[in-house]
Amino acid sequence: MKINGNFSINDKNFADWFNQDFRLTYPQFFPHFISGEGFGVLMENLPNLTGKSEITLNEFCGHMAIIYNETGGTCKPIREMGGPQYMFNTVMPGGGVKYSYNTPPNHKAGDQLMEWGIINTEEQRSLWNGTIYPKHAPEDIKKAALKCDFYRFRGYGFNQLTWRNAYEQCLQPLLPRPMDEYSVEEFEAHINNVKIAAQAFSIISTKMPMPKINTDLVSGNFRPMVCGSGIGLYVTQYCSVMHT
Repeated sequence: MKINGNFSINDKNFADWFNQDFRLTYPQFFPHFISGEGFGVLMENLPNLTGKSEITLNEFCGHMAIIYNETGGTCKPIREMGGPQYMFNTVMPGGGVKYSYNTPPNHKAGDQLMEWGIINTEEQRSLWNGTIYPKHAPEDIKKAALKCDFYRFRGYGFNQLTWRNAYEQCLQPLLPRPMDEYSVEEFEAHINNVKIAAQAFSIISTKMPMPKINTDLVSGNFRPMVCGSGIGLYVTQYCSVMHT
């Protein structure tokens, strides 16, 4: 089976078939509905998403499993949920430990804010270079910090691209200006473009050096796609069930 755009199954468009029939058979794997509108726009951008005019069913299952999981079924480019404090901290709101994005390969916020002239003391730099969010800092500093790496380079798009180095490889080539030159508002407006998000997905899923990913997808080996996205073994289960 070759797929080159939106398609139907049993006289229903894919999103309706998924929501009304398929999803109900496997609720343990598929908690989200698929947005018909979002899926339609996504499939219009299939060449941007995959670098191909048409793909196999196996490729569709591999790509769609990532997108379904990372967008919650919306099939739209989204940002990682949670505010600046969540991205900055190592402790999750309900307990437990997570990565702080205020660590390498991102530049630390204290160093950036000092360079920009937003803060001017070593005490402030130390606070903003840490992994406990300075929630009592003045509001103007917290607003300026939204341009810092820990927040700018949080999860993004159809596969939740994360960290400065990944953005440099997969998103910067698609932008007309260096990423650091954009204001917060300008940056968000540019990257919310579906075409840009699709092309960034294509770069990380097909052009970065992940072993034999296209060959493996075509053959039905979804594991490299899971490793490339970093979201866990359950995506392989998604793929296998969808393909079946």
